[in-house]
Amino acid sequence: MSCSSPGGMIVAVCLLMGMTAVAADTDTRDGDAILRGVWLRFPHETVTLTGTLSVRTRRGTVEKMVPFELLMDGAGNPAQAVYTIRDTDGRITERMTVVRRGEEPPVYQFSRGDPPRDEPVPDLNLAVDGSDITWMDLTLSFLWWRGSEVLGKADIKGRPCHWLSVKTPDSLSGQYSRVELWIDHETGMLLQAEAFDAGGDRVRRLWIKSFRKIRDRWMIKDMEIESYPRLRRTRLRIDDLAVQPQPDQPNE
Repeated sequence: MSCSSPGGMIVAVCLLMGMTAVAADTDTRDGDAILRGVWLRFPHETVTLTGTLSVRTRRGTVEKMVPFELLMDGAGNPAQAVYTIRDTDGRITERMTVVRRGEEPPVYQFSRGDPPRDEPVPDLNLAVDGSDITWMDLTLSFLWWRGSEVLGKADIKGRPCHWLSVKTPDSLSGQYSRVELWIDHETGMLLQAEAFDAGGDRVRRLWIKSFRKIRDRWMIKDMEIESYPRLRRTRLRIDDLAVQPQPDQPNE
């Protein structure tokens, strides 16, 4: 399966870093409905993605490469996603499983080692294996938070977006107090997210650089995460993708 940008999204989807806020014109759509539309676009098939997390300094020097694998079973009931982190020799170091039943709160399961040994679920705000990406970022958990507020409209590299703010649920502790999200009007895809602490300071920024198509849906291929104030970056890159054929469907 080849990698490309969707025709409607053109090169602007490769968002490098800019965001221009439009006048505070509030949107009449419900913020939670907008977020629901994002995750309902996730694949309903069983998909396996393999890739790398590369940790870089502000000047671009690579400090660490972390192999990972994501198994998404959107066809199951309940749906689940299994995130596996490996060392450079291919051995499992950490594994996080997220089980979701509709809009119910997710159930997390965590293990370490190869073979995996079950352990208590860590704080989702902890970094994954020495990178700058947290479990919260990697699992995109904030897309399922409730009570989001529509702040208005904004452009990300010329792409009109819904601009939302969602507070961290009371059940979660950690660095994030709220997360602002930019959702593409046309495609319903998340293009950018910024996390803020209780003092209102930005602590992490996440943006999507490119996508990959699975049948009629677009999946993230490259995602950048930048932490503050250290200003290191971690790039999540999908190197390979496989779709498990469904009954009566041809192989991809």
